[in-house]
Amino acid sequence: MKAQQELQDEKDINTLIVAVSFIPPISAHAEALVKLFSTQGSDASLVEYGNRYILYLSCGAQQNGASTSADCFIRTREFDRDSGKIKTDIAPVHNSIADLKPTAVSGHRVSLQMTDSELYVTEADVQGICADDIDLTGTYKLVASGSDYRQKFEYYLDAAHQESVNFLKTDQPQNAVSTLAPYANAYQTAWLSDPAMKGGGPCSE
Repeated sequence: MKAQQELQDEKDINTLIVAVSFIPPISAHAEALVKLFSTQGSDASLVEYGNRYILYLSCGAQQNGASTSADCFIRTREFDRDSGKIKTDIAPVHNSIADLKPTAVSGHRVSLQMTDSELYVTEADVQGICADDIDLTGTYKLVASGSDYRQKFEYYLDAAHQESVNFLKTDQPQNAVSTLAPYANAYQTAWLSDPAMKGGGPCSE
C-alpha cells in the first residue's frame, strides 16, 4: 500500500510539473531560479525572484544517532540582498513535514550572508517550531549536479507541491503557481521518464 501511494505521488508530481510548464506566467515569480545548498545534517533551497529571495531550510538534527529528531522544515518571507547581512522572518508553511501557522512563527527570524556558492546561516530561531536538538545554522555549500542534486531537488519539489495544493484549497491560485513554478521550470525533463528513486530529506539519510 505504501509503495502504491509513493508511486501515485510520483505520478501526481510529474503530471503537475507538465501542467505548470504550460501555464503562462501570471507573475514574475514564474521566472524564478532555484539553487540548492547543503551542510552536514541540513539542506537549503534558495528561490530567486529577480532581486528577491525565499529560503527554505530543512532538518538540522545534531549527529546523535538514534537520539536525533524528526525532520524540521521552515521557509522565510521574501527578502533582498542589498546589505551583506540579511535578517528575515520565518513564514507560515503547510506540508507533510511542517504545519506552521502565523501565530507559531511570529517573532522567529533567520539571519544569513550569501554568495553565489555559499550560504552562511548565522541564526535560525526555530525554538518552539522544531525539536530542541535541531540546529539549522552553518555554512551551506552549493549543490549543482549529480544524484545528490536530484534527490534534494525532488525533496523540495514535493514540499512545494504540497504547499501549492494547500494554496489552491484556500483559493490562492497565484500563490500556488509562484510556489511551484520555480521548481517546475527547473525540473529536468529527462527525469519524467527516469524511474530513479524519489528524493528524501537530509534526516531520512
